[in-house]
Amino acid sequence: MIRYLIIGVCIILLISGALAGLIYTGYLTIPAQASPKAPEAESAAKLDLGELVKLPPLILNLREERGRHYLKASIILEVGGKKLAESIQARMPVFTDKALLIISEKSLAQVKENDFKESLKEELLLGFNELVAENGIRQIYFEEFLFQ
Repeated sequence: MIRYLIIGVCIILLISGALAGLIYTGYLTIPAQASPKAPEAESAAKLDLGELVKLPPLILNLREERGRHYLKASIILEVGGKKLAESIQARMPVFTDKALLIISEKSLAQVKENDFKESLKEELLLGFNELVAENGIRQIYFEEFLFQ
């Protein structure tokens, strides 16, 4: 009889320990303690993403004496509104030219630096925002970035 009691207590402790572990790690929630999110709270928590405009892929030589290294990049612009996105699409050659002028001034040594992509994003953002009113370009994303 005592054996069954000890085995029963061990099983209860094992199950409660497993449940406590699941609750602690977040795999299991207690319904009374879970706070339901209101639809407004969910929409406010989402990021305010703008329209995306993709520039044509750029393939260009890096600045060197022999010109043996090149860079290929696909750039996506996040803009403030649909009207600005349409305006950029209509003037795509201007934005492509600006990107080519900025990137072609980079050397292979610069491209190999750890923080190169982030600094290039900042430089491109400043250059592109010179072409539009009121800093309408919010962010730059690289969809592809290769160099050889």
